[in-house]
Formats: sequence, C-alpha cells, structure tokens
Amino acid sequence: MVSRSGEERAAQVAGDEGARGRSGVRPSATEGMSGEERAAQVAGDEGARGRSGVRPSATEGMSGEERGDGGARPRVVLIGPPGAGKSTVGRLLAERWGLDLVDTDAEVESATGRTISDIFVEDGEPAFRALEVEAVRAAVRRPGVLALGGGAPMQEPVQELIADLPVVLLEVGIADASPRIGFDRSRPLLSVNPRAQWSRLMEQRRPTYARLADVVVDTSGRSADDVATAVAAALEDGAP
Repeated sequence: MVSRSGEERAAQVAGDEGARGRSGVRPSATEGMSGEERAAQVAGDEGARGRSGVRPSATEGMSGEERGDGGARPRVVLIGPPGAGKSTVGRLLAERWGLDLVDTDAEVESATGRTISDIFVEDGEPAFRALEVEAVRAAVRRPGVLALGGGAPMQEPVQELIADLPVVLLEVGIADASPRIGFDRSRPLLSVNPRAQWSRLMEQRRPTYARLADVVVDTSGRSADDVATAVAAALEDGAP
C-alpha cells in the first residue's frame, strides 16, 4: 500500500510535465511553476489532508446544494487496469459500508442494452468513451463505491469529474491479471494478442493512474477480501 506525501506527488508532477503535453491530459494547476514552487504548494496541503491520506477536495466545506449534487458523492473511486479486481473489491467495500457499487462498465451496458464489445464493434471506441463519460458524470452524484473501467481515467472529462474525490489505484501484474480476466474477447481492447496488448496499455496508462491516485494498493498475490481491508484501512485510518 502506498500513500504519497505532497513532496512525492509534486516531484512526479514535475517529472511528467513533458509527457502530459504529448498525451492530451489536462494541464496541472501548477503548470508553469518551478519544481520548488510546486513542491511548496503541494506540501502546503498536507495539513488539510490530516489523517485521511486523501488530498483535500476542491469543494470541501461546500453544501450539497453548492456542489449541485445534493450532498451525495462516492466514498471512494477505484481505478486500475483490467484484472486488478476493481468490481470485486468494490462490491466488498460496498457491502462493508452499506453502500451500492456503481460500476461504470455495467452502467453503460445497462443504459444501452448492449455489451461494451458490441458498442466498440458497431459504433467505435469514441462512441463508447462518450457513453462512459456520461456514466461517470451521473455516478459522481450518487453515494456508493465507484469502480471505473480501465480506460476511463485516461479521459480528461473523467479526470475532472473525480478530481475532488478519494481515488485508490489497484495495481496488478500480468501474472495475476491473466487468470482473473482470462483475456477473453469480451474485452475489446484485449481481443488480439491480449497479453501484449495488456502490457502496452499498462505502459501507456500507468503514469496517469499514478498521478490521479491518492492511495495505491498492490493486489498481486492477495485475496479480494485482503485488498478490500487494505483499501478501507487506508481511507478510514490513514495509510502508513
């Protein structure tokens, strides 16, 4: 489990500056500052985070009416690659806290009456991504545990929607991911040469996952119950 300090996050932001410019990810609020200035600004937020281990919300202190969400917001947002166990761990956390699990992939399928694979084949990936953004937009106004599809955090609108929520990255290696998801054809981006595709996607996505996460939990070799307990401990008691 990893909970990063302000200085560590600032250093990563400074190192990723060039990559963000090429990737299309939204500019950092600290863009244009020197590395020392960014570190000072992020470090200044440490006291506001307190023991929660989660970065302060941009809307913290606002009423539900001021935020426009009626006060209902996800308790945690789970991100990570296919096979990390987001849906399974999310379900366990939802049961632990007496909340609903909101899985954006399932929300898209329910809203359209089609599988994600069918949407990719019939309408193309951009159409699916647009549906995904709307699913996240609706989900962040609901109480519950929010599990995002693997590619959702790569979208700038999604990054903005989850920016003031506690985000947990579930990490996994290919050895553990493979038996969990089977690399079958129901996952359109992994339908051809799935192991190589998974590795390529992770290489592209890992920097963004890491930048968005407040807490990182490695799921490799661990049961879903163990991972859920680690996530809950990080959010409720503060990660060491």
